Amino acid sequence: MQQNQNGANVNSFSTGDTIDGGQGTDTVVATLINDRIVESGTKLDVNVKTTNVENARFEVLDEGVVVDAGNMDSVKQYWSVNSDDSGLRLEDVRLGSKLSVTKDITFGMKDVDSESDLIAMFDSASLKNAGTNTSNSQILIEVGYEDKPSDVDNTNPTKDLFLKISFSHGGKAFDSGFLNTSKTAGAFPDTYAGLRDLLKSTLTAQGFGSLVVEFGNDLTSVTTGAGIKPLQVTAKQNLHQRPGRQRIQRRDLVCWC
Repeated sequence: MQQNQNGANVNSFSTGDTIDGGQGTDTVVATLINDRIVESGTKLDVNVKTTNVENARFEVLDEGVVVDAGNMDSVKQYWSVNSDDSGLRLEDVRLGSKLSVTKDITFGMKDVDSESDLIAMFDSASLKNAGTNTSNSQILIEVGYEDKPSDVDNTNPTKDLFLKISFSHGGKAFDSGFLNTSKTAGAFPDTYAGLRDLLKSTLTAQGFGSLVVEFGNDLTSVTTGAGIKPLQVTAKQNLHQRPGRQRIQRRDLVCWC
């Protein structure tokens, strides 16, 4: 905060400013009052563009100060420090170009007045951003029978199994519908390999041919809402994944995307 040419106190960290922290870990420290339109006195949100700035520490001295963080790219920590009882309000917080999930952002208060608060509001489109890191996501599908051994068809284990998978990948939605090997007129056998191949065929037909489907580890139990259930036959894991091994996780046979 500083005085302008008219002797009035104004923010030095103010709307229209641009800060590039460059290499390393950088922190912007600012004491804030409300930005205002000179002629009318109308309050404005503080809207500053920052890049390569990892931490922001604000001391708020005025009631109703709002920092619009929409142009503050990939800030990892926002702090309200020594702020008065009016507190700090952050709006339009975004993950930016470097952060992947909301837990990558920390909000903190230090040495503030007893009734001071900190309010942070995320941009609704920035809650699930994967950023540029798309590795190690998977769909995990575990399939097997918990029936008594006499009811299990070991020769055709997927004959009575219906599998349905849906997900979004690369901005495009996939929905397998109900897959059942016994409904394919012999094109796919009633085995785990047949179910794997049916899934691969369905992915390819919907334009997801780059995803790889393969077996994972054998299963002797599955986790259900009622707990861990032992299987009467050993089930196979399938993996479907794309080149680069992008993976997405879910449970019932085992596939990766």
